[in-house]
Amino acid sequence: MRRREYLAALTPLSLAGCLGDGSSMVTDQSETESRSGTAGEATPTANATATDDSATARGTDAPGEGLDLGETAETDGPVDVTVESVAVQRSVIDAHTWRELREPSDGQVLVAETAVGHGDLSFGLRLDGERVAVENLALAGGSRRQALAVPLRSAERGLLVLDQGERPAWSLPDDVLDRLGSAAEFRLRDVTVREGEGDRRETSESASGSPSKARDPGDASREERPASSKGDGGTELVLTVENSGDRDGTFRGIVVSAVASDADAAVRFPVPAGETVTEVVRNDVVGNWEPDADFVHDVGPDTRRFVVKYV
Repeated sequence: MRRREYLAALTPLSLAGCLGDGSSMVTDQSETESRSGTAGEATPTANATATDDSATARGTDAPGEGLDLGETAETDGPVDVTVESVAVQRSVIDAHTWRELREPSDGQVLVAETAVGHGDLSFGLRLDGERVAVENLALAGGSRRQALAVPLRSAERGLLVLDQGERPAWSLPDDVLDRLGSAAEFRLRDVTVREGEGDRRETSESASGSPSKARDPGDASREERPASSKGDGGTELVLTVENSGDRDGTFRGIVVSAVASDADAAVRFPVPAGETVTEVVRNDVVGNWEPDADFVHDVGPDTRRFVVKYV
């Protein structure tokens, strides 16, 4: 059996380091990702917009001031806005023509799912009465998900504020507020591309042989499931990931086809706080890699996008 191993460099890479193939990556749902609300990721573009300093939540965020999740706010736009659910995630992945991933270096991602798709919404965040600096991550047009890069900060009260019209706001549930103050911290420790050692399952598989969860409870990322794959043999990608943070989390990455530039698949699996997990990834994209293929980019602790050279 041919086998090629790539050990992750111990020197940390910068957030969103540029890959050798010319593509950009911003380092990588909630660490036991939690979704609150009644229901929902999309591709962030390079041009994220910062929330306007004037964002307010109708003056205060006293208890009872905001709308409940699931309630609709009238706006001065063509469509009223309903925020159905909110999740706190370490990273966000989107699927449209290709997948992209965002993982803030010094915070995490707040994902709100709206009742209908909106292409130009912008949100602000108020915690304990103070406006918090956030960055709106522009996702694919028409997505129901709205993503904000937010800092690590605990709070007793919080409002998600729509920067439109009278700036209506939705109250954040207690479980979301609890998760704003802590996050998972992932480090890629080892990467191996090898010839398959057994049947390929329909989801990625842990080193212990137990299938990984395809989706965490409350997961906001329906588009992130690994591509299904059947049959024997094929190439496997083995990832060893450490979570040095203080909360359980979901590690995310993207594997790219060596044949078709627009073919990729999401990789995602849970890593408990303080533990290291080895995951065996088997899907259609990785299955088409050569077992001895080289990566077209350097591999380090912050690598989240995996692209091999076409042979």
